[in-house]
Amino acid sequence: GLAWCFGVNALSYLAVLASLSQVRLPRWTPIEYLVSPFEQLKHGLQYIRSSRSVSGLMGVIAVFSIFGFQYLSMMPVVARDVLHTGASGYGLLLTFVGIGALTGALSLAGLGARIRRGRLFNSTAYAFAGLTMLFSLMRSVHLAAVVLLFLGLAMLINGALANGILQSVVPDELRGRVMATYVFVYVGFAPIGSFIAGALARWIGVEWAIFSGGLAMLLYALWAFWKYPEIRAV
Repeated sequence: GLAWCFGVNALSYLAVLASLSQVRLPRWTPIEYLVSPFEQLKHGLQYIRSSRSVSGLMGVIAVFSIFGFQYLSMMPVVARDVLHTGASGYGLLLTFVGIGALTGALSLAGLGARIRRGRLFNSTAYAFAGLTMLFSLMRSVHLAAVVLLFLGLAMLINGALANGILQSVVPDELRGRVMATYVFVYVGFAPIGSFIAGALARWIGVEWAIFSGGLAMLLYALWAFWKYPEIRAV
């Protein structure tokens, strides 16, 4: 039943908590700032605007947060109205997204420092957008699951690279403020995308709403990587 599914999911967090409990960090001495938190935030935003690589990357993150997770929020509707399946089919689709994401995480960890992060970020951005559009065209549960496998992989690698690139290029004294902005954009903009997708789905259908989101991602990525070649060079 559904209750057991949620229960098992809750228990899975015990492994994460156990892993975190084994992390040992050096003693941290907080820095005393002479300016207010609002001034600190202002300095962080000023740095983002002044750095072409960071501002360009943050723009991609914002657009991909808005349009890149629409397929997840619309998945129940896709499963019911487009693929004509029930809870088991919906679970299958999400499972393949998870398998792809796990594969992406393990692959990225295995590659380590041997990759050109900027180039891979570019490539996975295009893959993320293209696979989102391809998923919207699927009319078979099994074909959709295969597409979602690769979509989950591209989504995870792209998001992890965005996080890692930001942390590596931002100065230590500004990293907290910049990463706070990143989290706000990455997490906070996704519900905006869900609202847009829902409105479009009522107008043009859920398939074309998802396709439009993928197209918006692709067009913005093409423009951003042309406008900010510094991203590719990271």
